[in-house]
Formats: sequence, C-alpha cells, structure tokens
Amino acid sequence: MGNLRLSRIRVEHMTDPIGLDVKEPRFSWVLQNTVDQDVYQQTYRIRIQTGDETVVDTGDIVSDKSIEVTVEGFHPEPKTAYTVWIQVTDNHCNSADGKGFFESIFSAMAENVDMNIIFFLVMLGMVVVD
Repeated sequence: MGNLRLSRIRVEHMTDPIGLDVKEPRFSWVLQNTVDQDVYQQTYRIRIQTGDETVVDTGDIVSDKSIEVTVEGFHPEPKTAYTVWIQVTDNHCNSADGKGFFESIFSAMAENVDMNIIFFLVMLGMVVVD
C-alpha cells in the first residue's frame, strides 16, 4: 500500500447520496501521496455491491481517469442501496482502495416523468415515497 491513499470518493459529485435518480451514475475519487513524487494512477477497478452480492466488477482497467467514470452496462435498480469499492494502482505499483455508498430512488428515472413535478408533489404530501 505504501503512501498511496484514495479520498473524496463521490457518486454524481456527492458523498454517499441517497435518492440518486440517474440511469448511469458517474464516480470520482482523488489519489493522494504526500511522500513520493511523480505519482499517477495507472489502473482502477470498480466493484459495486448490494448486500453481499456483487452486481458488477470492472476488473482492472488501464486508465488514469478518476473523474466522472462510468461503469459500462451498470444501471441501478430502483430503491436499492449500493456499496462502491474502488481500487487503484499507481505507477510505482502501490495500490489503495476505498468505498462509497449510494441509494437509488424509484424507477421513474428520467423516463417521461418530470422529476421537478414529482418533487413538488412529494413536498405537498400528494405523493408518498416509500
């Protein structure tokens, strides 16, 4: 592991969001190393779980991308809590990992439903979200 750390793991630019309403969530993280010089990410791996079940595992992906990373083929199920595990390896063969969390909302997800209207109705108490 060395001096490598992952921090600021985000889903849709938020820390552990609840009520996420997107079809293809974007993940981001920050790689930190306060001791070594010239450190950059070489690979990342994203594993998404619900409970003990792994929903998707990207395996190691050779990329330095760490902002707005999507997982091909992953679309959250409605009303589901997910744990996101991210592992990175740097150019010195050090690795670090971290986790985040998010929970999806009901299945109206951008399918001909204006979420502003739903939010307004929820605030008025006319729609109950369980």
